[in-house]
Amino acid sequence: MKRTFVAALALFSALGCQAPLEPSDPVWGKQACEGCRMLVSDPRFTAQLVGSDGERRYFDDLGCLAEHLAAHPNPNASIWVRDARGRWLSARAARFSTGAATPMDYGLVTDPRGELDFAAMQRAALSRKARVAP
Repeated sequence: MKRTFVAALALFSALGCQAPLEPSDPVWGKQACEGCRMLVSDPRFTAQLVGSDGERRYFDDLGCLAEHLAAHPNPNASIWVRDARGRWLSARAARFSTGAATPMDYGLVTDPRGELDFAAMQRAALSRKARVAP
């Protein structure tokens, strides 16, 4: 009995040590965007925020991510974006470009040669909202 308890404790400890802040794919076509509530279906524009509690929030457009962060600042969150090859990158280290056709028409995409860093991408998304607001 004691061996079983020790084995179970070791298993739970190992599971608890896994990196919960690492990115993971949403359920494509079924997971709702945290911002606009549309389904997250195109990996090229997907972003995710992983809170320090491990809760994941998915976004179908970088602009939805920027809007969420403006309304709910979370400096300790892990934030991930997808590149054109479908790899998850740290959003804070990624580069971004404007002018793309994106799901919510913010026009922002991950681009290794992009002119915008993460903070500039957020400002661009928020200024886009101000331009199109009635």
